[in-house]
Amino acid sequence: MLAGAIVLGLVAGIAAGGSLWNLAFVRLRFVWLIFIALGLRAVLEVGVGSGLSLPNPLRIALLAVSYGFLFVGLASNRRYPGFLLALVGVLSNGIVILWNSGRMPIWEPSLFAAGFTLEDVSATLHVLLPAPLDASFLLHLGPLSDVIPIPLPIFRNVASIGDVFLYAGLAMFVFAAVLGRPAWMEQDEPTTGRVPAGAGRGPWGPGQPRRREGKMAAGLVEAFSCASAGYGRGERI
Repeated sequence: MLAGAIVLGLVAGIAAGGSLWNLAFVRLRFVWLIFIALGLRAVLEVGVGSGLSLPNPLRIALLAVSYGFLFVGLASNRRYPGFLLALVGVLSNGIVILWNSGRMPIWEPSLFAAGFTLEDVSATLHVLLPAPLDASFLLHLGPLSDVIPIPLPIFRNVASIGDVFLYAGLAMFVFAAVLGRPAWMEQDEPTTGRVPAGAGRGPWGPGQPRRREGKMAAGLVEAFSCASAGYGRGERI
């Protein structure tokens, strides 16, 4: 689903007249926080999945640190289109996971509707919610958990409301980055040439022409690393 959001943003941006070269000029702040958050979360998931025994309070504390770093990294770039949506998605998923002792709840009917079985659920990373919409469902923050079945062959998954916000924000960010600087940043700028010093500054980079060329790799790494930050939980099943 994460890759699908990236591809959707790229295709839509190019179809709207954008260029992949514009990705080279995206400048994100505090990217290192996002990398730390991703790395810490990956180490925890691999370690726990491999049988590493961690005291539950320590595991929850490390997850909280990971989500805290991710929140600060995303909030620092909130002026970019789509980042606020991604921030809401990550915050929603983080609250649910931390509330449920470091595991994301999955609603049983949604699991079956997406084409999965009980054997596909990892007990170390998830908690299964029974079908009845009772007090237990609410106590586990069921409405914010994985309740949206996605039975598509390629993107088969069970998503949460947070995932929807995350993927929508990611797609919007990539779409806007491919198009170049948003119109609201180009107000009072000359139609040709570079922007005068001190004018039209924005997160895409000050004083840049509307269609720019340069090294694409660095911008792609920054844009896609942030996109992965919206990981929420990544592909969990």
